[in-house]
Amino acid sequence: MMRLAVLVAISVVAGSTAEAETFSIRCTHSKFTAPRFSPYHATFDLDAKLILFEPATGQARPATIRSSDDQKVLFSVHGDGGDLELTWDRSENVLVWPGFIGDELRPALRHVCEITETRTMVSGRDDVPGRAEDGMPPFSLRCHGDQGPFFFTFDPRTRKALMEGYHYGGAYAGTIREADAENVAFSLDTLGLSGSWRRRDRTLTMTGYSDDPARRATAECNEIGVRSIMHVLCAGPGRVRAELCK
Repeated sequence: MMRLAVLVAISVVAGSTAEAETFSIRCTHSKFTAPRFSPYHATFDLDAKLILFEPATGQARPATIRSSDDQKVLFSVHGDGGDLELTWDRSENVLVWPGFIGDELRPALRHVCEITETRTMVSGRDDVPGRAEDGMPPFSLRCHGDQGPFFFTFDPRTRKALMEGYHYGGAYAGTIREADAENVAFSLDTLGLSGSWRRRDRTLTMTGYSDDPARRATAECNEIGVRSIMHVLCAGPGRVRAELCK
């Protein structure tokens, strides 16, 4: 219980924008009209001057911070058709979209947003932001394999798991079956594998290999905090990868 309490305390600190330069926002409705859209998200890394913008539909987009101060963050979302300039008004918790003059004049849109804990590699678009008091916070592992390091991220609150890298390549989602302060049991459904993590001896075990049912693959892993959703940019353009994933 003591270890769990420490983990919860760490999560509270990590979610504070006053002490961390990485945070997320969840935008839900226009400031002056009734809600007309599904929530969308943006995660900011002010030190790296990078943002991951997650629209309500479609793929997440990288963005570059142009300028920032205590009041506003100006950034450009990079899309196939060009860049979109947006402004995060920190004083009012509002994301400002530019107006335009076309067939009709449309003033700038001001979307109300809330600051949330930093979204992780297992966060979904429809997830309601978690709180430390909701239970055991998410965490990640860096494991040592024959072909280089690979990563796991677990969120016991949403029962989501994710494996990144290793010889399978890419990322594979999974489901947490059981979890407590010392052990996690999970499955990687798309691979047909089952696994467990034992915190005490830092051992991750995988079973269920179709070509060798008796095989029990083990790896030594270290807890590294939680991998933020910003790490999806590691597969992006070289200039993004160099800044975030060095």
